[in-house]
Amino acid sequence: MDLVHTENSHPPNGFGSYSASQPIWSSTVIPKPRVRRQWRLCRYVRIYRILLWKNWLIRRRSPVLLIAELLFPLLFVLILAAFRLHTPVYNEPACHVQSQSMPSMGLLHYVQSMLCNFNYTCHEEDPLPLTLLQPESSLFYLVRNITALMEDEEVHRL
Repeated sequence: MDLVHTENSHPPNGFGSYSASQPIWSSTVIPKPRVRRQWRLCRYVRIYRILLWKNWLIRRRSPVLLIAELLFPLLFVLILAAFRLHTPVYNEPACHVQSQSMPSMGLLHYVQSMLCNFNYTCHEEDPLPLTLLQPESSLFYLVRNITALMEDEEVHRL
C-alpha cells in the first residue's frame, strides 16, 4: 500500500491539504478555533434567560401561585425586620469561665478541674488557670497527708 496521497482521494473530513509528494500522516490539519470564555458565558446567560422566560410563561397561567411565590419571601423578610426593630438591644458583660483540663493530662488534674469548676461560675475577667496541687488548695493538703501516711512505718505494719 502506498502512503503517498493520490489525486483522486480527498482529505479526511475537509481538514488539511495534501500535496502529491507528502505522505498522508504529515498533512497540515487546520486547528479548531478555541472558544473564548466570553462566548461560553454568553451561551449560559442565554440558556438562563430561556429558563426564566419558560418559568414566567408557566407562572403566568396561574397568577395566584405567582403572587404567592413573590410575596411569601418578601413577607418573611419583613417579619424578621419587624422582630429586629422591636427587640431592645442591650449589652451583656463578658463571661469568662475557668479552663477545663482534658483527660489526657492525667486523671488527678482532670478530676481537680471538674470538681473546682462544678458550677461554671462566670467571671468578669479571665481567671488564672488551675495548676495541679496548688499549696493553698485542699487537694494539696489531702495528697500531702496521704503521702505522709504511706511513708509512716507504723501504718505499713498494720
